[in-house]
Amino acid sequence: MVTAFIGAAAGYANLSLITWSQHHIPPPLMGRVVSFIGLGAMALVPVSQVVAGAAVAISLEAMLVVAGVGMAAVALAGACSTSARRMGLEPLTEPATAA
Repeated sequence: MVTAFIGAAAGYANLSLITWSQHHIPPPLMGRVVSFIGLGAMALVPVSQVVAGAAVAISLEAMLVVAGVGMAAVALAGACSTSARRMGLEPLTEPATAA
């Protein structure tokens, strides 16, 4: 049940991030920004799996506690960030016009 909720929330968060970036990033920078988002979402997965595997070899419980505390800290930092709380409230960027 919790896993289904986390999966649905992750899907919603990913879709919200892409939508927000398409509305707020200037078109000339869109490719770079989307590439950077993709790097974080896809390319770092193997790195995190190696780190998690090494941590599990030491202690499964400790790895789960550290991962949970780390995710909670990132969520709390986002909740305390004024700029993160204002996401979606700023005016949209104007589309680029052909010169």
